[in-house]
Amino acid sequence: MIRNILRISRSLSLHRVGAFCLFVSAGALAGCGGDRPALGTVSGRVTYNGTPVSIGGVIFTPIDGGRQSGSSLGSNGEYELEYIRDIMGAKVGQHVVRIVTANVNSGRAEILPAEYNSESNLKRMVKSGSQTMDFELTGQPVSLPGSEEPYEEI
Repeated sequence: MIRNILRISRSLSLHRVGAFCLFVSAGALAGCGGDRPALGTVSGRVTYNGTPVSIGGVIFTPIDGGRQSGSSLGSNGEYELEYIRDIMGAKVGQHVVRIVTANVNSGRAEILPAEYNSESNLKRMVKSGSQTMDFELTGQPVSLPGSEEPYEEI
């Protein structure tokens, strides 16, 4: 009889240990990505004086802090924001948007006015769900350093 009680006691202990391990594992898995804020998917198109901007990228920076989202621009000026590798979207909330064409690595100078990048006044509200945000930028083409002619190819 004592053997049976010990066997039942061990069996219950193993079940408790197993249940505890399952609970801890489930909690750990639920915690994976749990720090990720609510995201909205954002795509659109960027044009400058009616011409698609096909070089550079778009950066959305949350005003209340957090990870930026970005995208390179496609041949027709299209973009789709990526929050983190293979996770599309941007944090829900108000963002400052920067559209940049400069590339430090290649030495390409910025061809868009500063009001769209380094001194951006573009703001957009990202909501949960899917949304399209097109940017129809206008202005005088920026002259490249050492050139008096405005840079037209975008």
